Amino acid sequence: MLNRRRFLVAGMAGLAGLVAWRLIRSSDEDAIIAVLKKRLDYLRLDENGLRVFARDLVAQQIIASHKLRLLDFAGPVYTQLSLAAHGNALTRAIRHGEERIVTQYLLSSDFFQNGADETREVHYYRYYDPTRTSRPCGTPFARSIMS
Repeated sequence: MLNRRRFLVAGMAGLAGLVAWRLIRSSDEDAIIAVLKKRLDYLRLDENGLRVFARDLVAQQIIASHKLRLLDFAGPVYTQLSLAAHGNALTRAIRHGEERIVTQYLLSSDFFQNGADETREVHYYRYYDPTRTSRPCGTPFARSIMS
């Protein structure tokens, strides 16, 4: 016979298992891709380029892995969440992290070389690091004066 206490314990154990499974399955790369898809939903983004960028960004270790995993863990809630620009400390921190990821992606892509054309598909070029670039002028905003 299943009494109320056993039912609650079984339900809580099931919920704990589900939470643990979701946390174990979360990844840094999936969190980065979720941020880019959420914040750049008006652009057509190359899916393969998103994966490569996410892997490159994780390799740089500039965003704490536990923060990214927590964001991926909250995935369905996060993607539906509308963050106000002037919210509480948590929303400001999430917004700041989003902006860092989006900025780095856009600088690392062909978006600005194509004149910020929102109708063209955005392709990841390579991780943008102005201190390690092989181009004489590492800024993606620079255009050749010969063309």
